[in-house]
Amino acid sequence: IEEHEAVNFYSIHLNTKELSELECFFEKFPEGCAYDEDIDTIIAWLDHIGERGALERYFRHEGKFGDGVSAIPIETSNLRLYCIRLSDKILIFGNGGIKDTSTWQESETLSDYVETLVDTSRFIASRLANGTLYIVDKEIIGNLNFTRDEKNSIIETRRAKVLPEVRQRVDLSFRIVDRIHNILEEQGLKQKDLATMLNKKESEISKWMRGTHNFTIETISLIEKTLGTRILQVVGF
Repeated sequence: IEEHEAVNFYSIHLNTKELSELECFFEKFPEGCAYDEDIDTIIAWLDHIGERGALERYFRHEGKFGDGVSAIPIETSNLRLYCIRLSDKILIFGNGGIKDTSTWQESETLSDYVETLVDTSRFIASRLANGTLYIVDKEIIGNLNFTRDEKNSIIETRRAKVLPEVRQRVDLSFRIVDRIHNILEEQGLKQKDLATMLNKKESEISKWMRGTHNFTIETISLIEKTLGTRILQVVGF
């Protein structure tokens, strides 16, 4: 679907559909819909993943243990887009939609999308194991039919409409979480250690570290105080 500096984006393409599953997702939420800001956030998040890599900490696991099925972490709404994180350099997208139940397993629509990805992950793992499929850097090579265009017109058209303020917010969030991650590594700490120090659940810290969390000044100040170092620096007046 798209090739980026650090990651290649693939998408499931069902024989019964003209468009890939990722294209189908974006077609359901055209410009001007009620989920405009969430779609803008997803696209800005994807662009940052393309630059940084599909690092595990940016994703929320949704499938079964070890299958790599995840959701793009949009905290502010029930909009979900699902994918397989095959490696730091390869993402395979499925479809998504509005989460209308407590879990995706209970949703007639979302359960089909996630199960399709779970089956795809199992299929890929089997072919990797028997040698009919292999991975070279960002490429999946072997007995799979992935349609890859130089530019995807649907996604590119939607990308051009992303609001600058949304891109700026997502960019700042990524810089904050990368800065926190680097500080933790320098101090020999893990996310669970930060959770203990802040008297928070580890799952809450994981949400913060996915690149779409809306950090408050109060939260940033608390983390700076806890870790004993600056996260943000205001320059010049």
